[in-house]
Amino acid sequence: MSKVLRVKVVEDDPLARAGLAALLAQRPDIEVVGQAAGHPELATDAQVYRPDALVWDTGWEPAVVLERLADLRSELPPVVVLVAAGAQAAEARAAGAHGVLLREVTAPRLATALRAVAEGLWVWPDDRLPCGFGCADGRIPVR
Repeated sequence: MSKVLRVKVVEDDPLARAGLAALLAQRPDIEVVGQAAGHPELATDAQVYRPDALVWDTGWEPAVVLERLADLRSELPPVVVLVAAGAQAAEARAAGAHGVLLREVTAPRLATALRAVAEGLWVWPDDRLPCGFGCADGRIPVR
């Protein structure tokens, strides 16, 4: 088995955050090392918990989340951003996301994406987002 991946979950909604953390924690190769409700906790928590990757749901305020990501990108580990619509993918990438997945992603796909960004790869879910499959610039599709 590969190294246990340390992941932090960021989601404003407490129920969704707990559910996402619980789904990831069921995987033997993932340790959820922290959860955050929002923006103020991110930089400090990232230094304390030292996650290998972070999953951040844009929720109802994608513009606010992406602005905060752009501000903090140098202080954070690789980030997979969950978006509601593919149109937000380019904005998330420009803000510093290492991966973008639609919120409908399954837990196994999310785990694969988190491991990929922790290893330095870019992640896009499928051909509904920019680039699609077989990108020459290091991005990988997640099936």
